[in-house]
Amino acid sequence: MARFPRSEFAARYEKTRDAMERARIDGLMLSGDDHILYYTGMKSIFPWFTYTRPFVFILPVHEEPTLIIHGRYEGWIESDFPVDDVRSYHTKEGITPVTLIEEALKDKKLAGERIGSEIGNDQRIGMPVKDYIGLTNLLPKSEFVDASALLQKLRIVKSPAEAAYIEKAAQILNHAYEAFFQERFEGRTEREAAAVLSAHIGREGADRVGFISVNAMGRMYTPSDRVLKKGETFLVDAGALYEDYWAEFSRMAVVGRPNAKQSEMHQLVVDVLEKVTEEVRPGIKPSELVEIHRREFEIRGFPEHSASSFAERGYCTRQTMKGEMIGHGIGILGIEPPYLTQDNDVPLEAGMCFTPEPAIYTEYGIFHQEHNVIATEKGHRVLSTVSTELYQI
Repeated sequence: MARFPRSEFAARYEKTRDAMERARIDGLMLSGDDHILYYTGMKSIFPWFTYTRPFVFILPVHEEPTLIIHGRYEGWIESDFPVDDVRSYHTKEGITPVTLIEEALKDKKLAGERIGSEIGNDQRIGMPVKDYIGLTNLLPKSEFVDASALLQKLRIVKSPAEAAYIEKAAQILNHAYEAFFQERFEGRTEREAAAVLSAHIGREGADRVGFISVNAMGRMYTPSDRVLKKGETFLVDAGALYEDYWAEFSRMAVVGRPNAKQSEMHQLVVDVLEKVTEEVRPGIKPSELVEIHRREFEIRGFPEHSASSFAERGYCTRQTMKGEMIGHGIGILGIEPPYLTQDNDVPLEAGMCFTPEPAIYTEYGIFHQEHNVIATEKGHRVLSTVSTELYQI
């Protein structure tokens, strides 16, 4: 469970209720793992991954919250658990306790009211769709609405406690990269390299490895048994979780000594990353960061063009390849709002954590650099402090 005091969860409930009242939502019924974790500290996917035992969190505007869990999780409820009304079920595996959820909604005076759930963009419910529809049929006088925008806005700004966990995860990844790039990998496989980095992440104190992707000479993304050869570019992108909060960023290497072209292209991408990052502050729009990204590549001789022109031009930037997205938020999820896109004009706020990540795709490799950054009242703080040099492995 995420280690937060009851006061942290109480603040989340108060903030959420204020937003619900403004949106004319009388209660939330949430079942996605990320929302269960955010509002209760519990998760149903550890130490196994399963869809068979859904959790449901109910937060009314004017009543105390309720959490519905499978009976086998009863032992996880401790004295400082943030929800007092915890109800358990013992149905056959894979069966959603629809009747228990219906009763809880009625107990919380939500029958006939507006009930919000995570059913929109970037959201997933944690129960079968047929059971969600079944619940709406059991409460025909209630109006079930999409609360996705409300939920995203609430979670996009991290509390100091959340930011501290993200920063700790970043420190773990910083130290893991420092150890990893001391090793030599010529003649070893991508899979071996990924295993070495995974071990370093674990030794540095991560709860778990989020992912490891490697990219030798433009190959994407899952590590394979391909042997690494002298002279190849080697991009490694990885994630680490601490107390269920993500850090994830990439670094670049060459197997052996880099040539002049590799060094030049790597430094170009690093320079663009630093130019974008130094402009991060509350009030700037993600779309403005995207424009800085475009401009900085252009003044260095790499103007934006269509992906179909790759064969003619010999390169593409991340904007072309990723549909104008040059980065994303991090938190409970490894990819979440805010998205650094051309059409995102919502100004950044202090407490937002995200990853600017310029890249250029060439015939001789992908060059990619990524920072984890938190916007602060006075500007920003870079969490991915490990060197952005072109390592030799």
